[in-house]
Amino acid sequence: MPSSRLRRSQENLKGNANLSREARLVLELLERVGGERGEWLPEKTLLRDFDTLIDHLMQGSPQCVSLGALMRNALAATHAGTRGVLHGLLMASAACTDGADRLALLLDRRGPGLSTAQRLSTLGWIAGSPAQSLTPSGLAQALGVSRQNLARAISGETGETPKRWLLRIRIKRARNMLTHPGLTLSDIARTCGFSSHAHFSRAFRDITGMTPQRWRKWRGVPGAARRRDSSRS
Repeated sequence: MPSSRLRRSQENLKGNANLSREARLVLELLERVGGERGEWLPEKTLLRDFDTLIDHLMQGSPQCVSLGALMRNALAATHAGTRGVLHGLLMASAACTDGADRLALLLDRRGPGLSTAQRLSTLGWIAGSPAQSLTPSGLAQALGVSRQNLARAISGETGETPKRWLLRIRIKRARNMLTHPGLTLSDIARTCGFSSHAHFSRAFRDITGMTPQRWRKWRGVPGAARRRDSSRS
């Protein structure tokens, strides 16, 4: 990807209002820290940014508090592996600060696939796109690459086609919606971009191995929405 496109991708991510300030800070710190071993001589601005992130983590969930404490300890007792330790803690913090559906683990891929700037732009695009708009064409356009190059990159990252990979993301969003008993399957199917209740059920079973109704029962979701769904079937 030309350097001008790299810069545009990074600028688009920084300006994405759908990513929290803390999530953007985590992504920037990942870029600046790297994961290799070596002498740890950070700039003052880097340490200030870590302090900002740690303060945020310490006000969050128990998992975030634990990550913040580990990060603070790593910065207080540095050694040759400090970069790698901080890189791992930042990876965990990416999911903690911005939700698992931001695909924080995608950032940790190495080898053939998306460039770092493309990974960051992908996270921003997924965060800002309604589920029904998660299409290979939309992602290719957001990254400024062809559909063919996108297919090669996603295959290198995940071993799947862009269509299959994005379907998993849509199903993940659907699973989150299924925990709300007031939403019918038809409501969820429409919001997540499926053409019908039946289309949604087939796709959900293909990805998860069970139907949405069975998944709801397994999760113990109250039955009011399920009864309305049954009356529409």
